[in-house]
Amino acid sequence: MRVLIVDECMAPGGVETLQLNLVPELAKLCESVVWVLPLPYGQALRERILQLDIPNLVTENLLWPRGSIHQLQNATLRRLSDIRILNSQAKRLMRKSMDLRIREVARKHRSHCCLSTFVFSQPPPASGLPLAGFVCDVNPILPEWIRDNMLRWVVASQAIFGISEFTSEALRLLTPEYAAKIHAIPIAAPPLIRMSSYRPASQSDFYFPAAANEHKGHLTLFQACLALARRGAAFKLVLSGPGTENFSAGRPFDKPAMEEARDFLERNRAELNGCVRIAGDVTKAEVDALYGSTRCVVLPSRYEGFGLPLVEALQRGKDVLCSDIPPFREQLARYGVFDRVQLIPLGDAVRLADAMEQVLTKRPVPVCDLGEINQRLARWTWADVAGRCYEYLRAISP
Repeated sequence: MRVLIVDECMAPGGVETLQLNLVPELAKLCESVVWVLPLPYGQALRERILQLDIPNLVTENLLWPRGSIHQLQNATLRRLSDIRILNSQAKRLMRKSMDLRIREVARKHRSHCCLSTFVFSQPPPASGLPLAGFVCDVNPILPEWIRDNMLRWVVASQAIFGISEFTSEALRLLTPEYAAKIHAIPIAAPPLIRMSSYRPASQSDFYFPAAANEHKGHLTLFQACLALARRGAAFKLVLSGPGTENFSAGRPFDKPAMEEARDFLERNRAELNGCVRIAGDVTKAEVDALYGSTRCVVLPSRYEGFGLPLVEALQRGKDVLCSDIPPFREQLARYGVFDRVQLIPLGDAVRLADAMEQVLTKRPVPVCDLGEINQRLARWTWADVAGRCYEYLRAISP
């Protein structure tokens, strides 16, 4: 089977993890995988993929070659799109040109089916091939236009893959008439890279890795920290993730829930001074080191499509405090690791403070047997993810 992967839009974090782990494993099962990527972000991803040296995985540029008639036409259309009266027509013509480019690549490589790893804002490509796509979450706070676009994908595709059973079921509830084409392909723990030249300034008691998104539960965590500080506890919490630097820079958030959390932290800064450190948007090496130097990972999310930091923390043998939500329970059941995690009622800052206090006061425990943890995590791997994806793609291919 020859698979064409078309990703017009890219995103760091969980989507990038899906791409970098799924695509190489899928290529091992296929006659060929052709990955069509945008510029400029796609160039960096292309270079990382080429380092893997997978002979039957090739990349193509989503844009027409420089100097071609189509590239020159698109350059003209982009200029016309600046003229309000011509904007919508120019965009429609550019969309047709992009679909033509995708069909040309499909013909060149004689592809059997088309897949996308990220369907939030990308329209379904008119590739002329059976179509499938991954849905990362169906968060109720998503903008209406993104939710509408996901529904377009459900209608246009022969198969849709949710990255967890929870996400798949949520999508089925939104589109019950298309439930038969929606399948769960849970993602897995990424390979653990232990080498890191980065060393954090100091050890932490708690680490919270999350982008500055409204559903991550920052306010609940800050409320728990304040309660803990008022009990006289000495502790250090470190936060990292894209956008979190606003907490320390004094810049307001445009998302109401995040601004509420920032305002709470600012109003109580005197009591939390020295307890909460904002690492901001850090590198992968820094994230790995922050995981390694903490006692406990805390994840107070209100919603997740999957919740990758949970399995990353387990992979490193860390104790975890996390909110009691279905995607987290799903992972714990899949890997049989309920003993490594304490579930906290959703949004309950007092119960979270109690659990954090227990972490601070409990007697030291023996170092976790990482070999035994890895055996549990081996119950579902990226090879399994790719295998299930391959079977569904083969089912829709001619």
